[in-house]
Amino acid sequence: MVKIGLWVALLAGAALFAGLLAVRGVDDVLAAFATAGWGLALVAMLYAGALVVAGLAWASLFRPPPPRLPGVLVLRWIAFSVNQLLPVAQLGGEVLRARLLAHRGVDAPTAGASVVVDMTLGLASQALFTLAGVALLALAGGAVGLGAGIALIAAVAAMALVFLRVQRRGFFSRLAGLVEKAAGGRDLTRVTGGAAALDAAVLAIYRRPGRIFAGFLGRLAVWVLFALETWLIFHLIGHPISFTDALIIEALVQAVRTAGFLVPGALGIQEGGYLVFAAAVGAPADLGLAVSLIKRARDLMLGLPGLAVWQAGEVARLRRRSAGAGDRAAVGGEQVAARGIEVDAD
Repeated sequence: MVKIGLWVALLAGAALFAGLLAVRGVDDVLAAFATAGWGLALVAMLYAGALVVAGLAWASLFRPPPPRLPGVLVLRWIAFSVNQLLPVAQLGGEVLRARLLAHRGVDAPTAGASVVVDMTLGLASQALFTLAGVALLALAGGAVGLGAGIALIAAVAAMALVFLRVQRRGFFSRLAGLVEKAAGGRDLTRVTGGAAALDAAVLAIYRRPGRIFAGFLGRLAVWVLFALETWLIFHLIGHPISFTDALIIEALVQAVRTAGFLVPGALGIQEGGYLVFAAAVGAPADLGLAVSLIKRARDLMLGLPGLAVWQAGEVARLRRRSAGAGDRAAVGGEQVAARGIEVDAD
């Protein structure tokens, strides 16, 4: 049922995407998109910098000795690639980076807890970022999108608070208990033990406020870099806007994306957000769609290599596992043969 729901959400998003392009005029939007030209590479470089900052924010949550930083950055890149390009909800990449981190030698509860807390800090910093966007919109006299902006602040803040609250109340061990009851009392102590360990690991991270603060600032810096990217794109397509307007647009669009996290890649939702909130600051709606298309192109430029790196790593891991299984089988065969020789000798 979950997979069916994801495909329905994807098809609905694709229909919205196509409908917006048709209504606004495909030729006009594509013409604005083409104006960016070589600037697409610059946009991709800026976003890659934002991914590095996001990776550093995640790395700050680990207690010494932390995982190797290059590996953490690569996993952050892979998570972005999966969330943006594959037909999964926008949480799919987060689950994947926890699993891949565990494969790199970090114990599973610590790996999962680091991702859970990093996501929570992302939501908390986004609530502040959205608040800044709505406040700036109100100061500029943009009453059209003010009500929607306030609603988005409330939604993002509520998600962050609920996510934080369940983490501090043994959410994962309670969830495992419900699973155990649903299984008819079967022995699921290994699952429960894992959930309890994850709860403990999450709380252990929250007991280090300095690292939490560093992670929060890092995630907040990422949102600001996203606004800088939007400012750059508007300049590249020949319609310069102020950084304040770019921050307003990006803050509200990202809040819309978060609210629609079940739609893979926020397809259609992102486009509608840029169209509406570009108009809210006085920019042509067609250019809002062009900005979204440029960001989609950036997703492909960064995401396709990220997916390739992920798959190459999976293939290498499977080969190592097969080689290890072959070595164990060979050793076992030699031991059996040796026992056979001993029997013959007797």
